Amino acid sequence: MELTGATGLRIDGALAVITLSRPEQRNTLTYESIVLFRDQLLEAFSRAEVRAVLIRAVGKTFCAGMDLAELTARGAPSRREFLDAVEEFNALLALISSGPKPIVAAVTGDLFAGGVGLVGACDLVYSLESIGVQLGELVFGLIPANIANVLVDRRIPLSRFRRLALTAEPVSAAEAREMGLFDEIYDDRRLLEKGLRRRFKQLFRLSPEAIRRFKALLALRGAAPPAAFLPAAGAALVDLAADPATIEAIEAIGNGEPPAWFEKFRPAAPLVLEE
Repeated sequence: MELTGATGLRIDGALAVITLSRPEQRNTLTYESIVLFRDQLLEAFSRAEVRAVLIRAVGKTFCAGMDLAELTARGAPSRREFLDAVEEFNALLALISSGPKPIVAAVTGDLFAGGVGLVGACDLVYSLESIGVQLGELVFGLIPANIANVLVDRRIPLSRFRRLALTAEPVSAAEAREMGLFDEIYDDRRLLEKGLRRRFKQLFRLSPEAIRRFKALLALRGAAPPAAFLPAAGAALVDLAADPATIEAIEAIGNGEPPAWFEKFRPAAPLVLEE
């Protein structure tokens, strides 16, 4: 199955692949493409056979955030129009960060503005070493407001976020990894492909239900005080320990056999797009 447009969805066995495909506009996100992106994620989440999601992009820019040219094409946008676009983008970031299935970003192009937040919302970020990262909103008279929630503390310290915004200078992939934005960086696309395949192979050995509960717990941690989080964490652990599927998995591993949820990763097509 494949849905096309500003973003495209392809189901490759147990992997859902979403591709940003507006390279001429630096893969900026219009209001319509944000809604399409969200719907494609929900489609991937709803399919029982899908175990994980890969987000990638066509072109030299992975994503440059929201499409400001679209918002200002008819003159200054109304407060309501701008707020609608911001709220949709916030909802997309929240869906990526708290959705029930692991989401991996394969970054092969530069990141700007909201594109940094888009990647930061993902569970794992694998990147080429050659790309750059820049928060330049203040240059345009704006601020990196809606991406702060998925970046600060979740990915990078407040001090690094402040520096990125106030200098508005690009940083290298190596610096982005050091501050926590990227998990792995690779010299070339061949190595990135190998790294992604290795990671998905491991992800397909994890319990889908445990992943779902774990991501929900992380989302709660960011929204609830410790007094509410700790009981929820304990309850989730006890529920999983009592789950017959968990008990069967523990017995299977003890007998040298794979749990029922182990699945081989056999993609039909390359994960990394050609340059």
